[in-house]
Amino acid sequence: NFEVRTFNDARRFKSSIVDLEGPLDAFIFDLKMPILSGFDLIEVAKARYPNVPIIMITGHGTQEDLQRALNSGANLVLLKPLQPEMLIESLHQLARKRTI
Repeated sequence: NFEVRTFNDARRFKSSIVDLEGPLDAFIFDLKMPILSGFDLIEVAKARYPNVPIIMITGHGTQEDLQRALNSGANLVLLKPLQPEMLIESLHQLARKRTI
């Protein structure tokens, strides 16, 4: 039972983050995107919403990228190809951790 908000590019997310309303369960970012990377979006999201968990997804990341994502504030890194059930279960796990 998650409400999903999507942004067709990272710049739009960055400019819209101040307007996000309501409770936020998690952010899901792709590591490799044009113009701004998932690392850039972690920084933006953590500055505005430091307690909202972040899931980073990637199909091209190196071990160093994965570690950097975790060190930058991602709570979880998932590898593509990604089954929808795995993403949903990850969201539920993060939600349970937040209520403990």
